Amino acid sequence: MDSFKLYEAVGEIDDSLLLEAESAWERGNVKRVRFPAARWAALAACLLLITAAVLCWPRQGGVQLPADGAGGDSYGGNQPGVGTVQPVNPPAVVKLAFNEVAAPPVGGISVNDVTSPPVGVSAMVSLATEDFVPMTYAEVQDYFGVTLPTEEDLSGMTLTGGGCFGDGFGVYRARERGTYYDINAFSFSDAAGEKSLDISLQTMFIMNPSTLDIAAGPEKIVTTRIKGWDLALFRYAGNGGYYGEEGRIYCHTQFLQDGVAWGVTASGLTEEELARVLEAILPEKTAVDGPRTASGTVSWVDDRHEDYFDGQEHHYTEGHDFIEMELDSGERFTVWIPGEANQYTKGDRVTVTYTGEPATIRNLWPGQIESVVKE
Repeated sequence: MDSFKLYEAVGEIDDSLLLEAESAWERGNVKRVRFPAARWAALAACLLLITAAVLCWPRQGGVQLPADGAGGDSYGGNQPGVGTVQPVNPPAVVKLAFNEVAAPPVGGISVNDVTSPPVGVSAMVSLATEDFVPMTYAEVQDYFGVTLPTEEDLSGMTLTGGGCFGDGFGVYRARERGTYYDINAFSFSDAAGEKSLDISLQTMFIMNPSTLDIAAGPEKIVTTRIKGWDLALFRYAGNGGYYGEEGRIYCHTQFLQDGVAWGVTASGLTEEELARVLEAILPEKTAVDGPRTASGTVSWVDDRHEDYFDGQEHHYTEGHDFIEMELDSGERFTVWIPGEANQYTKGDRVTVTYTGEPATIRNLWPGQIESVVKE
C-alpha cells in the first residue's frame, strides 16, 4: 500500500480519536504495533498512526514446504506445476518435504514461487493497553465464529504460542469506539520442531499487497482445489529476518470466509498434511470450473505522481497499477493491472474475468486476470 492510501486512511479518522491517541501516547500507555512481515510506507504526517498488520507471520525457525514437481494423489490443482517470474532457489542443504517425482500427477498441489510473503501493510491508531480484552482459546474462536484444526488434523503439532499482539488471545475494545483491533495469531508445532503452522484471523484492517509484491508476482497464478476452493499457495524462502529462518521454505495462503480473513503459513508439512489442515478449515462449496466474472463500479483509480529534488536532480515517477471496484454483490475487489489503471475513471462500470479465488484477500493479481472490460 502506498503513501497516498495511508493519507486517505488518515482523512477518515475522527479528530477526537487522534487527540485521544496523542494523549494516551503522552501518558505512556499506548503500544506501537510492529509485525515481522509488514512493509513500512513512509508518510511523515502519520505521527500518530502505526503502519503494520499482516495476515500471517511465520515465526523464526520454521520448516520446509512443497518442492518443484512434487505432487500428491488426491487434491486438485487446476493447473499442476509451478508458475513463476522470480523463482525461489532454496539452498542445497534444504531437504524437500514432499516426495520427489518426475512429474506431478494430475490433481497435485501447486505452488507459486515468490520472493517474500504477499502480506501487505495498513495504518492504524496505536493500541491503548487498557483497552485489551483477554480471551481464552475457546472464546477467541467463538468471537470469530470459527473452529481451528483439531489434534487429529495437526499431524502431531500442538498449540505453542500466539495471541493478539503479544498479550495472549483477545481484542482491543473501547466503550466509545467498540472493537477496533482483533488480529489474533495461532502457532502450532511438533515436538521436534520439524513442522510448523501459523494461522492468523482478523475482521478489520484487511490489507492489499504492495506494488512490489505484485511486480515480483508469478506471471501465471496456479491454484489448488480443496473442497471446491481454488486457492493460490505462495512459496518463499526465509531470509533470516522478518520472513523466517534462512534456508527454510514456507508456504502461505489466505482467503476470506464469512467476513473473517484467514492467513495460513506452513512449513515442513507433507502435501497430505497441508491439505488435511486446509480441509479442516474450509467449508465445502460448489467448485467453479473455468473463468469467473465479477461486475461492478470503479470506486478508486491508482494515479500516483511523485516529483522531488534530491539536492542534485529532479526525480519524477508515476504509477497506474490498480483500480478498486465495488461489486454488484456488495463486495470490494482491488484489480491489479500494472500501468493500465489510467484507462479507467471513477464511476466506470467494468466486468473482470479471472481464474481461481482472489489470490490474496479481495485482490485479483495480474497472473489470474484474463480481461477487464468497460461495460
